[in-house]
Amino acid sequence: MPKTVNIFTQNETASSLLWYLVSILVLGSFLYNSHRYVFKYGSSEFTDGTNHGVYVPTPIEWKVGKYVFVSISILCIVGIAGFQLHASKEVYAYSFLLLWMLIIIVGSGLVHHRIVHCSSGEIRNDFLHIEELEICFLAIITLPFALLNTSNFRDIGILFARLLVITSWILLLSNLFVVANFYLRGVAPFHYYEGYSVVRFGGLWDDPNGYAILSAILGFWLLHYSKYVLAAAIFCNVIISFSLTGYVLLLAIGCYYAIRNLNLSIASFLIGIILLYVVIMFSSPIWEFLESKEESLAAHASTSFDFSAIPLIHPLIFHESWLLSFVVNYPPVSYIVIILMTFCFLYVFLLGKGSVQECLYIVFFVSSAFLPILYMFPLNALLLASLALYLRGIRF
Repeated sequence: MPKTVNIFTQNETASSLLWYLVSILVLGSFLYNSHRYVFKYGSSEFTDGTNHGVYVPTPIEWKVGKYVFVSISILCIVGIAGFQLHASKEVYAYSFLLLWMLIIIVGSGLVHHRIVHCSSGEIRNDFLHIEELEICFLAIITLPFALLNTSNFRDIGILFARLLVITSWILLLSNLFVVANFYLRGVAPFHYYEGYSVVRFGGLWDDPNGYAILSAILGFWLLHYSKYVLAAAIFCNVIISFSLTGYVLLLAIGCYYAIRNLNLSIASFLIGIILLYVVIMFSSPIWEFLESKEESLAAHASTSFDFSAIPLIHPLIFHESWLLSFVVNYPPVSYIVIILMTFCFLYVFLLGKGSVQECLYIVFFVSSAFLPILYMFPLNALLLASLALYLRGIRF
């Protein structure tokens, strides 16, 4: 029996405190990105809309603050719950991958300087290195979940379901507020394309892609708990985001769920969502949207860079597809990892048991084929924490 270390004495009070901390961590992380809409903070690296005159770069203090918040919360959770000193082989393999990524990131920064070339032009090397380092840092601070002692988590199903519903309502109502604020007061979101009838709504995050991905995740969870009406409302967030990645996820998750749940009412609900998607796909606004995103779509489709089995031959390369960037940037380990990831995706999608963690993996794999999802907080923290819990043997 592996030895378990507890920092605090375990009792009912500690169990309740754990769930308060988990709630604060989850809700605080999801609400963090509200600064984009509330304070009009934007990204100085990538902008693709036309409504940027009122936006300013996000202060460094606010960027660092999220990591301080997540780190303290996780340390408190692990400290109160306790942790096991014995790690599984999977945890060691995961740690090796993180170490390899850190070696390549630091080595690339030392060998290649300032500018990194990519298919759509040139971007600053320091930005790309910082983003990759942030992925590794988040993976490291969530890694203690892989050693977590779960004996003090009482009524986990009930509490998790409550937290899920609260988060879903926050996302739904905040997006309704943004939509109403645009049509009633003319306050345009960040991704507003002047001259086009398309308005991309991303809630208080002001990020249509990230909001669509999170809405797709929550929608699946709500289906998992048989909350069909709220799930349908959340899926509407995906539709009005005009996110192509979100649409693909909606179809992928719908198919994944339908394969394992042949109940007629659920199947009818999913068919309705798919039909609504088809109607929108062939409407004129979506074609206007595609026209406005022509440059971005070209960047997604471009693969004009060299592969090499030898690390550090080229600087870190940025591509809209994180999976493609990962393969190119971290050879030869990345070749083995991407093959395993692809087989895992096919196995989970076709033969999985329908768990929430399996859905999260599908979300990660599909989204990473189109976007650098691991650069998108709090989605990256959610995915990495889920992976750490999975390595611990915790299934949900």
